[in-house]
Amino acid sequence: MIKIHGLEDYELKEIQNIVLSHIRYLRENYCLEGLDFLTIDIIPIGSRVSGLADIDSDFDIKIKYIGCAREDDMFNSLNDENDRLIIEDIIVDFFPEKG
Repeated sequence: MIKIHGLEDYELKEIQNIVLSHIRYLRENYCLEGLDFLTIDIIPIGSRVSGLADIDSDFDIKIKYIGCAREDDMFNSLNDENDRLIIEDIIVDFFPEKG
């Protein structure tokens, strides 16, 4: 079972649902316009998972996807400062990976 430093009260499935809801929000608000992709997995990674996080650490999430969207376009759209996902005051950084 994955434990996320700073988000210990959240189960992995809850985190995945929050991320899917955020992606749905971005699609509905045209923030992902022109990006053809289907999310196939949402995987927490980085210091908050390894236990090396400090109070200011962000929360890294790998988004595995299929589709024509380029990884760099996905990265820029998912991490846009105007529409950042923040969970319990922790900024989420997305790392898309075509797979």
